[in-house]
Amino acid sequence: MVSYVVITTNIPEEFPIMLNEALSRLGELASEYAVSIVTRLVGAIIVYIIGRQIIKILRKWLMHLDRLKNSHPTAQSFISSLLSFLLNFVLILTIASILGLPMTSLLTLLGSAGLTVGLALQGGFSNFAGGVIILMFKPFSIGDFIDDGTNQGTVKEISIFYTTLITPDNRRIVIPNSTISNATIINATAEATRRIDINFNVAQDSDLDVVFSLLKGCISEDERILTAISEPFVAVVGYGAGYLTIEYRVWCKREHFLSLKFDLLRKISETLAANGIVIARPVLDVTVKNN
Repeated sequence: MVSYVVITTNIPEEFPIMLNEALSRLGELASEYAVSIVTRLVGAIIVYIIGRQIIKILRKWLMHLDRLKNSHPTAQSFISSLLSFLLNFVLILTIASILGLPMTSLLTLLGSAGLTVGLALQGGFSNFAGGVIILMFKPFSIGDFIDDGTNQGTVKEISIFYTTLITPDNRRIVIPNSTISNATIINATAEATRRIDINFNVAQDSDLDVVFSLLKGCISEDERILTAISEPFVAVVGYGAGYLTIEYRVWCKREHFLSLKFDLLRKISETLAANGIVIARPVLDVTVKNN
């Protein structure tokens, strides 16, 4: 025998109408929310694009002010980098406001995060301080050729955190300001003039009067050599087994340093060879003992 249990519920007649109204209202709210989100996103994107253009215009305008335009290139590079950082920070806050993020909560969050990140990234503050030191004391400037003991190249940019060098073989080296500001810097282009030192060996039995006369002839033929600063120096500065070491010093403008040095090396070699003067090489005596 099969028993059946019948459960009946009394559903108000108004329930379907109420359900439809609720779903309709929910759809309207979802639509309004979606429109609001899309509007905010579109607005944020537009503000970002326009803001980036405004930042570029402001940087160019400030760099063309007479006071900054006539300032040192190093100061211009540093100020431009700092200005870009501050303007982009303001742009980020503006976009956050458009997206509806509470500014008080955002600034509190940024402050807390800044403290935490600051403790973890103390190097960033050191780099900024290093940039300020470079700007104030000017151990080098944009366009200088420097050597910090590890890297060498022409200074391309000095930003608030990093200094960029371009090496002679066209590689880009980015060095933290905290590192380069604490390094021993050799600045090859800080002065208007430089001295070229060339050392070479000649056979010990060479006629030194002839050698010196030939070298002075090489000097007199090149107008890039600055005899007004100091007379060219030619002397024997050392000797070894079968050879004498000659040192040859001349002064020139810094922009002529490499080209003049290469030309002198070639001219000395050709002139001595043409006159029968042998450029000697150190001789290493090796004794082999048989046990």
